[in-house]
Amino acid sequence: MNYIKKTTFILAYCLPLTLIGQGWVNHGANILISTDTEVTIKAGELINQNNGTIDNQGTIHLDLDWTQNGSDTNYSGNGWVWLDGPSNQTIASASNLTVDHLGINNAHLLVLRSHLNIGSSLDLNHNGSVELSSHNLVINSGASILNYDTSNYIISNSTGHLQQEVASSNVVFPVGNSCYNPATLSNAGTIDHFQVRVEDQLLESGTSGTAKTQNVVDRSWIITESNAG
Repeated sequence: MNYIKKTTFILAYCLPLTLIGQGWVNHGANILISTDTEVTIKAGELINQNNGTIDNQGTIHLDLDWTQNGSDTNYSGNGWVWLDGPSNQTIASASNLTVDHLGINNAHLLVLRSHLNIGSSLDLNHNGSVELSSHNLVINSGASILNYDTSNYIISNSTGHLQQEVASSNVVFPVGNSCYNPATLSNAGTIDHFQVRVEDQLLESGTSGTAKTQNVVDRSWIITESNAG
């Protein structure tokens, strides 16, 4: 592993920086990736731990998983993180994690191991999906989901939901489980946050009871609102 221990470390390269094979562990340092700097972690993980901070104003390309260990470990910045690996990748964080710009470009999945907030944009690049499991994907106010389609979308395969802000204009929730089954919402009331997930069944009492199997669409959209009314 490439370890960076407690110090202040500024990456400001005119040419891309590539770390091959060993991954990158930030063991308590304060790292600034400046604007126009690209860091590529090939065949390795990104681990931020021991109260380390990463301020990303540039671009990180990552082949494997991203882990944030420790309640005071922090990631910030308005740069991009691109998941470019050859197979499924995961993001796990012990503390609240907001990624301003996140791109999925692995032709597979980002599998969430913790809740995730998107500050500005989530780009599926027509080349990857996000699997929620039991975790929530929150698209912050003013942020958006880009380049989704019938093969690349938010997979609500358990209790995790997709949350977006909804006002009077239509907002697409590009969700599905075994296949793409989006929901489009608009809100005639006060601007609010809505949570959506899809189940591949229709239960007698909505979220409980016997599964209905005849003359039904075999899908349930579970939609909740943060503040009723």
